[in-house]
Amino acid sequence: MYARIISEKRIDTAAPRSAVIDGSTVCGQLPEDYLNSIGWYRLEETPMPEPREGYHFEARYTYDSDETPTCVVRSWAEVQDPPPPPRSFSKRRLYRALSTAGVWAATKTYMEGAGVWEDWDFATTLDEDDPLIVSAVAALKAQLGLTDEQVEAILSASVAE
Repeated sequence: MYARIISEKRIDTAAPRSAVIDGSTVCGQLPEDYLNSIGWYRLEETPMPEPREGYHFEARYTYDSDETPTCVVRSWAEVQDPPPPPRSFSKRRLYRALSTAGVWAATKTYMEGAGVWEDWDFATTLDEDDPLIVSAVAALKAQLGLTDEQVEAILSASVAE
């Protein structure tokens, strides 16, 4: 297989299959020296290593030589997995989970006292990284003595589908 480098992370492997060489049309597998002269080189593929937990590998491409390349070399760069996107919570499900946990009244009292009841009232969903959720979770954890596991159970039961 032949390739040409588009960027450090991308290659093109659709090498030309026909060309006019020395006045004649050549079809099929073109000669390697011709392909090299127009920037196409053999692709040297290396196996991808096994990633560590929380990481993945991304292919990187370079030429085997800066002066007179003979092939494109694929190597692997270990990259940390991106964090998961914030979850969205259904207001109705959050209310039910808080009620089931017996903390709805305290939650409502907190929101009214903190001046965020209107935010709650107008919301249909709430995002995990929303300041309302972040501050309410921290305050209610401290105020009610909830554990991280209890808070996660409430939030997991409230994820919008």
